[in-house]
Amino acid sequence: MSRGLFITLEGPEGCGKSSQAKLLVKKINNLGFKAVCSHEPGGTALGEKIRSLLIDPQNKGMDSLTELLLFEASRSQHVQEFIKPHLDEGTWVICDRFADSSLAYQGARKLPLEWVETLNNMVVRDCWPDLTFFLDLSYETGYQRLMERYGGQKVSLDRIEREKEEFFRELRRNYQLLTKGEFVDPSLNGGAERWRYINAEDDFESISAQIWQYVEEFINQGVSRS
Repeated sequence: MSRGLFITLEGPEGCGKSSQAKLLVKKINNLGFKAVCSHEPGGTALGEKIRSLLIDPQNKGMDSLTELLLFEASRSQHVQEFIKPHLDEGTWVICDRFADSSLAYQGARKLPLEWVETLNNMVVRDCWPDLTFFLDLSYETGYQRLMERYGGQKVSLDRIEREKEEFFRELRRNYQLLTKGEFVDPSLNGGAERWRYINAEDDFESISAQIWQYVEEFINQGVSRS
């Protein structure tokens, strides 16, 4: 049996990854493929418990290395319990965030990137994505969308969403460099050719159309991992 395809969606807060991931799963299933949706941090019962620690505003004093280790613990369980078993049985996995998030976010925290790369590769091993979408969005638009989501209530923002503007500008820059293979050695992270750039300033339908065009190209090329 051919192995399923692994597709991830990356980007800053408010870029619409979660909604696009769910819609993408529906479209893939409608074509006759089997696809499932997941997210990080989380994706498993244990991972969701770790997620609650990571996003809780009461944990605002969390050390950056502690944060990285929690993300990687959640990811390790996610890969072994959910992602790899589904891929091995031929199911496509569509994931809202994955290991690239740790490079972008922990890079914005100024942690040594070699720490992140080492842990990522220990955890991910042969489960790097086949295709990764970067939904690029300005800080201003992202913050506006978050405020719309929470009805203007800043108190509803989670721990990470409460980061300062400078952090999110650095985060966006890191993602932009990742798509070009200039942030870290791409050969250690599944290759730079898997990245696809999406302008997330567009409306939902336009973004969805951009994503689907790339996925159709992937399907038409008969790309699979066996």
